[in-house]
Amino acid sequence: SAASDVYKRQLATFSIFDIYGKKVLEKTEMNQSDIQLSTSTFSQGVYFLRIEIEGKEFVQKFIQL
Repeated sequence: SAASDVYKRQLATFSIFDIYGKKVLEKTEMNQSDIQLSTSTFSQGVYFLRIEIEGKEFVQKFIQL
């Protein structure tokens, strides 16, 4: 059905920002249940992961050691 086709095309954007608000990584995926974002090249410090899905936004702080 058309409704299930729309649901299957769920787009998610993953962005990582440093403590100063500079975007250091962005990845957009469609229909993925497992996403891997590599932070191995990041300097030590505080970062924020922002996930946007269907107009909703989630933000999580993390520390890169």
